[in-house]
Amino acid sequence: MFLGNNQSSAIIENTLDFSYSHLIHLMESSNLNVQLKASNALSTFIYNNSRVHLYISRQYQLSFNYFEKFLQNNNDYIRCIAAFQVCL
Repeated sequence: MFLGNNQSSAIIENTLDFSYSHLIHLMESSNLNVQLKASNALSTFIYNNSRVHLYISRQYQLSFNYFEKFLQNNNDYIRCIAAFQVCL
């Protein structure tokens, strides 16, 4: 996969207008779907790259409380995505 390749990750991080802080900012959106997609993207990056995992864990504190609103949602899809994110 593209994300599992260090060279590809470097391209994403260095040549595209991209930053992990942008995803963190989107996680604070008033739109629940934007929050869910941003945190899912961040979780995917963390899962695929231990360097990114270390960086995010040092720079940002994500509490379990953030995920509770998704885990308690009535929508099965939203709960599943949240469970995936919590596992990572």
